Amino acid sequence: MGEYEAQQWTVLNVGLWNGAITGARGRLLYRAILRSALDAGIRGGTAWVGIEGGHGRGAFRSVESEVASNELPVMLAFVDHASPIAGWLPELRTLVDAHGLVVSDEASVWLRMLGSGGRAGPPGIRASGAPQCPSRDASRDALGPAGDGTRGAPGGKDAGGEDVPSRGFGGRASPGDGAEQGLMVQVYTVEGRTLQGKPVYQAVAEFLRKRGVLWVSTTRGLTGFGEQRRVHEPQWLLRAHDAPVMVTALDRQDRLESHLPALVQFVGHEGLVVSRRVRWHHP
Repeated sequence: MGEYEAQQWTVLNVGLWNGAITGARGRLLYRAILRSALDAGIRGGTAWVGIEGGHGRGAFRSVESEVASNELPVMLAFVDHASPIAGWLPELRTLVDAHGLVVSDEASVWLRMLGSGGRAGPPGIRASGAPQCPSRDASRDALGPAGDGTRGAPGGKDAGGEDVPSRGFGGRASPGDGAEQGLMVQVYTVEGRTLQGKPVYQAVAEFLRKRGVLWVSTTRGLTGFGEQRRVHEPQWLLRAHDAPVMVTALDRQDRLESHLPALVQFVGHEGLVVSRRVRWHHP
């Protein structure tokens, strides 16, 4: 890679059954969680709204319903080293409670090097010295069993007391299930940011499509923040350019991994590139 290197960070995903649910002080819960992450110094977080979904034993909402669409599920994703994530988890568990579930995973975050010493990342990444070296399972261990108040923790029990399957590193499937080793790459950026005269998300999607990557999709978020501590969100139609955007690519590990160095160089400072190994089934 030359001027870039990959560091192992933790990706924490929070799923809320109902995006309209309120938390402390009457604030929307997903906003309260984002504010909590900001206050805890978490490096980056984004909230994404679903098209439909809900609790497996409760209401199922769809964008097709004018009333229910106000209560669509919300997914939040946070990225940082394992230790800060682990330190924030107790407060996060209290906020989420029975309103959703929490899943942690590991991923490679691609950071730009500055000479032989020091590092700087693309927007949303704090320049720092040597990376922390926490236990790779620190945040997962902090999730703990459901008996200590955790809701929907991996390997524990969900809000209804039923078992939740454990999710290991990279979403490993059980042996002999026919799945193959794949790679998922996600590029986080902001809608109004440009690259070679195009929105970054369009340029990245075109870059991947030209290389024959099997799955490429773009998702627009509700709100999010990076290391600059500025919350990005569209306040009205004319400011839609400020919304967070994520491009997701998926293919066989050997195929997509061969394009990853060029993709990281291509994105540069205009986004954050996160990759993780997955077990997947494909056509």
